[in-house]
Order: sequence, then C-alpha cells, then structure tokens
Amino acid sequence: MDALDRFARYAIAFEQALVTGDWASVAEHFTEDAVYETFGHGILAGCAEGRRGVTERLRRSVDTLDRRFDERLPDILEGPSEREGGVWMRFALRLTRAGLPDLRITGDHTAYFHGGRICRIEEYVPTPVGKAVDAYLAAHDATLKPRVAGVPTVPLVRLAV
Repeated sequence: MDALDRFARYAIAFEQALVTGDWASVAEHFTEDAVYETFGHGILAGCAEGRRGVTERLRRSVDTLDRRFDERLPDILEGPSEREGGVWMRFALRLTRAGLPDLRITGDHTAYFHGGRICRIEEYVPTPVGKAVDAYLAAHDATLKPRVAGVPTVPLVRLAV
C-alpha cells in the first residue's frame, strides 16, 4: 500500500470518528512517537506528541470547535499528492450554524509516514485565517452550541462535492 492509500484510509477513519466518537481507529494510523503540529495563530495553532497526545488533540479540536456548529463541510482544494516525502493537500473547512455566517478555515496539511503509519502531521494555517477564527469565536461564542464533548445525535459531516 502506498502513502496516498494510507492517507486515504486515515482520512476515512477520521471522518468516521467525527460521526461515531470512537477515535481508536484513528489512533491506529499513528506511530507511537507521532507529532501533530499546526503552524498559525490562536486556537488552531499547537503541537501534540505521541499517539495518545495526537489522537487526543484531534478529538479535543473536534469537540471544542467542529461540534459547536450544525454542519461541517470539508473540501480538498488541491491534492492529495506525494510531496517532499509526505502526502500533501490544501484544504478548506466550512462550519455552518443556523443564523450565523459560515466560518471558513483554509490551510495546507502534510502527513509523513514511517513504517506504514503517520509519524508527523504538519499543518500550515495562514495567520489571517487563524485570527479570523479567533475573532469569529469571540463574536459568536454565545450563539454556538455549548462546548460539550460527545457523539452528535445526527451526523455532523457532509462531504463537499
């Protein structure tokens, strides 16, 4: 199985975890010493280390951001393609909530593999995008769904076509 196939399997596991709340299948895609680092600004920026830390960061991000909206619409703008030893893609994520303007997040995502598993994810979210996300959350915090971890009663994910 090549890196693109591995990346696709990881992406599918991630989208399934969004719906089911079961992150075990996502964790299986990472090496024990994996690193997930997002370069940018504010709530989106950060770093997690180790399979458990990476998986927890992904879950926490979904629970504290994505689940606060009615709908999550991911889109691949370019790629995925093998680039500089990893699988790269340019992405957009649109989060919608009734009565509010949409929140759109864009960036670049690269996954690096070792021994058939992801050993490092690097995301680059432009600083203006990170600042816009922070401003949006500050302005609309009270109107978004509460920050409560858990599995949604209806699917949150709709793939853009």
